[in-house]
Amino acid sequence: MAGDHGSLTTRARVLIVGGGLLIAVAGVFAVARSPGAGGCMDEMGIPGFAGGGRYPIFEDLDLTAGQREAWVGAWQTHLDEMRPTLDRLQELRRDLRAELASESPDPATVGRYVIALRELAATVGAARTDLDASLTGILDVDQRTRYRALRAANGGAG
Repeated sequence: MAGDHGSLTTRARVLIVGGGLLIAVAGVFAVARSPGAGGCMDEMGIPGFAGGGRYPIFEDLDLTAGQREAWVGAWQTHLDEMRPTLDRLQELRRDLRAELASESPDPATVGRYVIALRELAATVGAARTDLDASLTGILDVDQRTRYRALRAANGGAG
């Protein structure tokens, strides 16, 4: 019985640590899920999302045909460059979920997944900053002002 109690205590600790790490990872997932740390990807001009090439931001910013082409090109380059990182994020999330769902999750393994997810989230954030610089470089002064206002209104997404 004493052995059973010790096992329960160890399992309880693992579950508590795992639960706490899962909460921490939720923040990482939020950053990693989308380049802009928010929603509205289809509305902000990301190729491959809903809209069939028509994105409200194009009208909101009154982009010329050349600017629209450059905008989509910047996003496509960003997505192509980030694909391995985004794939790795998905893989790590899947592995973390599997570890936490296992009968006896290893706290060290869970911790390694969380650390790796945080590092990749930082990579995604830096790449998003670079993308934002590319996008604002396409815009004139008035468009930049409107773009920043749209990003602020969308919690930084866009």
